[in-house]
Amino acid sequence: INKAGWSVIQKCQEKNILIDVKHMSYVSRCQYYKYLKDNGLSIPILASHMGCAGIAFKDVKLLWKNDCTYKNTYKIEVPRSQGLMGTKFSSLTLSLFDEELKHIVDSKGLIGLSVDDRILGYKKKDDLCDTEYICTEEYKYLVEGGYGTDLNFLQASVDGSSYLSTLDYDPANNIDDIHTLYFCNNILRIVYAGGIHAWDCICIGSDYDGLIVAIECCKTANDFEYFR
Repeated sequence: INKAGWSVIQKCQEKNILIDVKHMSYVSRCQYYKYLKDNGLSIPILASHMGCAGIAFKDVKLLWKNDCTYKNTYKIEVPRSQGLMGTKFSSLTLSLFDEELKHIVDSKGLIGLSVDDRILGYKKKDDLCDTEYICTEEYKYLVEGGYGTDLNFLQASVDGSSYLSTLDYDPANNIDDIHTLYFCNNILRIVYAGGIHAWDCICIGSDYDGLIVAIECCKTANDFEYFR
């Protein structure tokens, strides 16, 4: 977060305007969480239209592959985390990691789930990895710098290994059901990582801006009753 960004955050705080972390990078989100902690501020954290990474950041960064520089960024391959009933998560840094889910729930904040199928982890072609570009300065901070010491207050409440179901299931065979599974998988991950009080923090973030690839079972706001 640069100087102008901090100025905006502080002005919002003075006027009791809540900050939405959706369009922050992962490092910026963590800086904001630390700012609240260091200043003893009990302010609800909003994530208005996001999805879950399905993994803790401390675990996913160990899985980053083929990191190489591209212009002023690092290009990395990010393995997709396994979800329930054949689903997967998008484990890119634009998703909420398990540490963040717990932190937002503990702040009595709000997590709005996007209905963009890509944000929920769905892909027509089930690739093992997604590609991400992280600016050089942030990459070095996350991998080589002070991430571990600066943000050791961000801890996941689960280790992730117990999330996968061993129960037999019939695979969904139509896109409505498949997309519904992906949406529900994200809900359950929030509760798994955030605890029972996460049910008080979940809403539909939609993101119907004309640019998303909306899930088939809820293409527009007119479909909410069917989706219910």
